[in-house]
This record gives sequence, C-alpha cells and structure tokens, in this order.
Amino acid sequence: MLQKRQGTSAVMGYEMAQQCAGLRPNLDFDEQCENLFIPQHLPSRLLVLDDSYIDPSSPALSRSSAATKVNDENKLQKKSQASSAIEDGWHIISNTTDLDDYLARPDSTQAFAIRHTEHSWSQLNITQSIFDRLNDDMQTQNALKEMITYMGERNRDEIAPPTPRILISQRSKDDRQLKTCYALRYIALNQAGESQDPWSLRQYVARSSFGTAQEHSSWIFVALPDAIMAQIRETLLSNCTGAYRAGLETHMYLVEYATSCWRPYLFYLVGEVEKCNGKLSFGAPGGTQKNKFDLADIRIRLKNIEDQIEDARVSIENNKTTIGRLLDSFTEYCGDYEALGLDHNDTETAFKSLWSSFYDSQSLIVQFDSLKNKTLGCTQIAASFLELENGLRLTALTEAAHKEQERAAKMAEQSQKDAAAVKALTVIASIFLPTTVVLNFFSASFIDTSHDTMILVGRWWLFIVVAAPLTFVTLGLWALWMQFKLRKLKRERENRQA
Repeated sequence: MLQKRQGTSAVMGYEMAQQCAGLRPNLDFDEQCENLFIPQHLPSRLLVLDDSYIDPSSPALSRSSAATKVNDENKLQKKSQASSAIEDGWHIISNTTDLDDYLARPDSTQAFAIRHTEHSWSQLNITQSIFDRLNDDMQTQNALKEMITYMGERNRDEIAPPTPRILISQRSKDDRQLKTCYALRYIALNQAGESQDPWSLRQYVARSSFGTAQEHSSWIFVALPDAIMAQIRETLLSNCTGAYRAGLETHMYLVEYATSCWRPYLFYLVGEVEKCNGKLSFGAPGGTQKNKFDLADIRIRLKNIEDQIEDARVSIENNKTTIGRLLDSFTEYCGDYEALGLDHNDTETAFKSLWSSFYDSQSLIVQFDSLKNKTLGCTQIAASFLELENGLRLTALTEAAHKEQERAAKMAEQSQKDAAAVKALTVIASIFLPTTVVLNFFSASFIDTSHDTMILVGRWWLFIVVAAPLTFVTLGLWALWMQFKLRKLKRERENRQA
C-alpha cells in the first residue's frame, strides 16, 4: 500500500497556499480575530487530552499492558481529587496559567480541542490570548491561522479552505518527524427545520506533530465533530502502540468521517431532484387546476440544487486533494521501514483506509457530476415549460385583445349608426325649422289676425329689440368657445411634438 499517486511527489516543506476551485477572497487573520474568538473578558473553554482522566472501561485502557493499567489506576485516584471541569472526557482549560502547566508536561501526548460557542458558524470558544499562546508554543507558524481564518462568524458564502501544509524533517537516523496541518469539509444535518435546507456545509481543522522515535505526539483540533471526539481521544491515549501508529490511525479516522458523511447528502439531493422531475413529468402548462404548478419556483429550486451540488463537489475535491497529499507524505514518512525500525503491519490498515477514502472521494465526484447533469436536464425542461407557459399566456392575451378589438369595432359601428340617426333627425329639424319660425311669428301677440286683414300692433319693434341681441350673444359665445377649443388642441399638439 506504500505507493505514490501518479504525477505527484512527496511534500518536503510548507508550501505557499494554492487557490482551491473557484475564487477565494484573501482574508486577513488579524482582521477576522473579532469574528473568530470570544471577547477577552469571557472564560475560555480549551479542551485538552489528560491521561489522568482515563475511563476504566475505555478501549484504550484495555489495550494497555498490566504495568500501564497500574499507572492508570493511580491516575484515576488523581481524578477524584481534581477540581477542574471535564467535558466529554476532555479536561477544560480557561486561562493561560493552566495552559502553561499543561504544556510543561513533555512526557505525555498533548492534544487540544477547540469548539464553537453555539453552532458551526459561531465564534470559537477561546480568547485570542489563549490561541496566541497555544500557537506560539506548538510552533504552528501561520499554517493554523490560515486554516481557521475561514471559520467563525461571517456574512459570506461557504468556501473551500487552503491546501494542507505538511513538513517532514529528519532529526536523526532513527527519528523522522512529520508535521501536518489541514482542513476537511463535511456535511451535517442542522436545526433549521423543514422550511429551510436541513443540511449545512462545515469544516474541521487538524494539526499534528509526531515522530518515529517518539512515544508521544501533539495535536490541535478545531471544530471537531462530536461523533468522532471519543474515538480520537481513545486512539491518542493508546500510546502503547507508538506515537507514529496512533498518529496514522487518528488521521485515518479524521479522513474517514469527512468522506463517509457525503453519501446521505447525495441521496437527499437525488430525492429533491426527483421531486422536481416528478412535478415536471405529471403536470403540464395550461392543464387542469389539479395538475398546475409554479414553474418559476421549480426552476429556482433546481438552481439552488445546482449550487449545492457545485459546493459539495468543490468540498469533496478539496478533501481528495488533502487525502492525496497525506498519502504522499505518509508514503515518504514511512518509506524506509528497516532504517526506522517500523513494522509494515502497523501502518497497513491506516494506508488501506486512506486509499479507500481517496477512491471514495473520486467516486463521489463522479456521482455528483452525474447528478448535476440530471439537474441541468430538469432545468432545461422547466425552462422549456416556462417558455411554453409564457407562449400560452401570450396567446391568451392576444385572443383577449382580439375580442376587445371586436367589441370596439361593434361599438364604433353602433356609434356610426347613432350618428346617422342624429344626422337624420338634424336634417328633419332643419326642414321644419322655417315652418316653425313662421308659425311662431304668426302666433305672436303683436300680430292681430282676428279680422280679415293682418294688423301689426304698435309695439312690434320689441320683437326685433329682444331677438336681435340674443342672436348675436349666442353666436358670440359659440365663436369664443370654438376659439378656446382650437387653441387648446394646438397647445396639446405642440407639446406632443416637443
């Protein structure tokens, strides 16, 4: 199993950060500290591995020798006298004084676990002073800072972490030291409820240092999932197997968890695509009310699924790159067994598991690509249906407009008929107007026709005095009104032309 991946080489030092898939903004650690750590006045909750708190039923204890069991029983007695708090079997450190006391113990495996305060995007539950002290003593340089800069509270999209930092150094002929610092992405259920996406994209960071001639190792874990906290603790406490073997097994568990969690998420996305596909298959635009559906909502949902698939693919690709780098490094680190005094069987299980995770990541990428192609097909169908629905709506609008035009034509025809009738009435009135005037004239009181002859009374001139001014006033008012209307129409025409 100690083989190198084709086209890759072992890592011989900390390399410059490479851009992962997609664009990654350049975040500054100092600028993100306020979002990463809790305020200085709050107590920290830094979890540390303390072998004086070993559970007698722990598998790590059952694997120890008889002499080791005696020592562990003595440590259990210390546990009853200790006053410090314990969380999931890990000792809690809340200040730099306790941290310095813990770091002053070089004869045991040292492991630190940093958790979030509440959820996966909340602040880390330690202060910056505790982190700086830990970072300086463990000599992580900038590697750990780069990894955790993309954690904590943030109002931005999820992105892939930097590539792993790995250093192999030869202290002596029989002592080869391996330092690693990397982040792995995984998916987990959240408490968002059915109204939102029930899955969240998360990550955890692991920093390690151990050597072939060392009995102990040092570790820093950030945002480690609860599901593997106990497993990691038990593995690191089994120092009877050697620090190098416990270290490889710890990396194996970290990689296995980050790889295995993606398949349930893949099944979930497949189900969501099938739901959308079912709606598109059994419904059609313009159908009955029972079969109708909102195409716009389906298209938006499919677009969200495409984004989720792409995020998952980028994360798995990042994990695959990290696993490949670890395999290259472990191959070089454990390459010369006889010179290092190692047993080939001690690392066989870990290497098999890492290669299995590597190939599983490749398989997951292919499956997510296939699901993305299927999603794109559904999106195209939804787009076609949406265009068809828009066409049907446009046809309906055209038919409504045509009917409206028909109604307008009928109204215009009726108006013409009414105008013709009014015109006929006007002509008839014009014909009878002279006769009416004449009859009214002869029926006026200033003409006497009671005798055989027509006699004009003496005040006949009153008719002219009254009728003539009224006629001129009427004609004048009509002329003024027409002039006003003509000027108004002229101004409106000039405004439209301007």
